[in-house]
Amino acid sequence: MQNASPFLGALAALSFVIFPACAHAAPAEKSTQHFSKGAAAASAIAVDTAQVAPIVPASQMREPIIDPGIVNVGFSHRAADDAELGGFAMVPSRGPEAPDADDLFEEEEAGWSFFAGANVVSDYRYRGVSLSAREPALQFESSVTAPSGVYAYGWASQVADNGGEDVELMGAIGWSGALFSDDLSLDVYTGYYAYPGVEESALFELSAQFTRMYGDVSLTSGVSYYPEQANLGDLDDTYLSLALGAPLGFAGMSGSVGMGWEQGAFGDGKVDWLASVEAPINAFTVRLGYAGAARHFYGRDGADSLFAEVRVALVE
Repeated sequence: MQNASPFLGALAALSFVIFPACAHAAPAEKSTQHFSKGAAAASAIAVDTAQVAPIVPASQMREPIIDPGIVNVGFSHRAADDAELGGFAMVPSRGPEAPDADDLFEEEEAGWSFFAGANVVSDYRYRGVSLSAREPALQFESSVTAPSGVYAYGWASQVADNGGEDVELMGAIGWSGALFSDDLSLDVYTGYYAYPGVEESALFELSAQFTRMYGDVSLTSGVSYYPEQANLGDLDDTYLSLALGAPLGFAGMSGSVGMGWEQGAFGDGKVDWLASVEAPINAFTVRLGYAGAARHFYGRDGADSLFAEVRVALVE
């Protein structure tokens, strides 16, 4: 059984290894900026991305969990929505995903900001795993962001045959903003997942994500941690992700690639991967991706597969 120390150690290691140039930089005034999310968070990995059916006893946790509709977010659930938000990241990481380099540091007037959007996906991929049994899913999300960078976020998605209402709900409270310089951002949040109709399925998560800009290229590292809790059989779970994103230079298109690693209740050295490209088409954002996962305990299909997603902002 693990405790929170691996989570803190992993977070510290990621920040110093990937962002050494910022270790001694002088703090800069925080600016109100915007981060984009995606499905299974723009789940850039699978939404990412974000996860549960009856939880099995700890002695049987090496057997596949029947329906972990959770586990997803950098604050990434799940996958990348072009929401004009006042913070850098408004959605928990539902897999390794990179923010949109064109939008990450877009300035906005000071004040409260609101966002609501809808997504249609051909396959709801969360951290490489299909939570919709390779079937289409309808998703909704919304957020409200204060000038300080503090935000509240909500998510709802269809999932497949989880023994309840086949719905995943997620709520998060967090903060996002510049860290040391405008080239480095931090997004931290605490999330709560629920699956109506499924007993003992609610889960509590802590997450942090660093994004470093190198010109138009973004490098994002994230860590999500599920503390020991009864609905995980008194086990914990740690998820690490790394993603690279950049504009493609034509028609407003951008692309990203990412990988994730997970250890604990949902995987024993689990790995997942995602490659995607997206483009704005009128009022919509269309994304095509390829995702998969191995060595997981989700009890769902993690085989490699192509998927498509269409997102639209309802309020922004």
